[in-house]
Amino acid sequence: MSGGALFRSGYATIVGRPNIGKSTLLNALIGRKASIVSRVPGTTRFSIAGIREMPDAQIIFFDTPGIYRPHNELESAMYAHACQSVVDADAVLFVLPSNGITDGDLEILGRLRDIARDAGRPLDRTPVLAVFNKIDLLEDRAQVLPVIERARGIHPFAEYVPVSALKGDNVERLAQAIVGHLPERERLFRDDSALRLPERLHIAEIIREKAFHKLYQEVPQGTAVVVEDVRPGDRNPEMLVITANIIVERDNHKAIIIGEKGARLTAIGRAAREELSAVLGRPVFLQLQVVVRERWTKRPEFIRQLGY
Repeated sequence: MSGGALFRSGYATIVGRPNIGKSTLLNALIGRKASIVSRVPGTTRFSIAGIREMPDAQIIFFDTPGIYRPHNELESAMYAHACQSVVDADAVLFVLPSNGITDGDLEILGRLRDIARDAGRPLDRTPVLAVFNKIDLLEDRAQVLPVIERARGIHPFAEYVPVSALKGDNVERLAQAIVGHLPERERLFRDDSALRLPERLHIAEIIREKAFHKLYQEVPQGTAVVVEDVRPGDRNPEMLVITANIIVERDNHKAIIIGEKGARLTAIGRAAREELSAVLGRPVFLQLQVVVRERWTKRPEFIRQLGY
């Protein structure tokens, strides 16, 4: 950068339990519409969820599949993808509830430690920022203080930042905290400011997460989501029309996901549509169906079609 001005650029990965507000936080950090980027040679080959441009910095956010224990070849590929995004990050944002740390949060922290250890890079060598979300739901925001104290006892976090991703409270402070942990270097990506078709992998992961949440312990093994089409609406170009299939291996698995009179599939679609609209900053029409493909988890060529 000319003139000797200090500029920082680097990667940040957001992790945390499902429904903790990761997507809302990402949306607040990068703005209402995610950017599509042009890759500069030598930079990451993994999906980018969006970029925040600042006068003195560029923060690139990884599009990270969930960090959960894999049960088949597909989930192993997704887990490897998530692990790599954590290892390659210059900073990790660990989103925690502002009203109390749960066993689920501790499980995610344990997996982060395992990922870092397996990569030969202990987690305490990576700046991990504790982000306490949903402070707007507290009767008194001072209630977050004992939660922060508990967090100090479970890991030496680099920062402790309470936020309301929904209201935007403290989001600017969080962005500045991230910048403080990025290396000094030029921009890694050129921003392609207009919103084009979003990453299909990111859309599929949101739908898949909602399916897992709605099904709880009943989710069949060998469940994946394939986004077949993303296009602007014919009558309303601002609307995105998304066509996606939930892939299962057996007919009885299909019945589990559809539910009685289609109730479960409807609930999955509604929850996914709401989050996709929030993340993408525009209305979404989601066409969702369940498709049986026998033994697909043992077919590497199909797994590659999912982006792994």
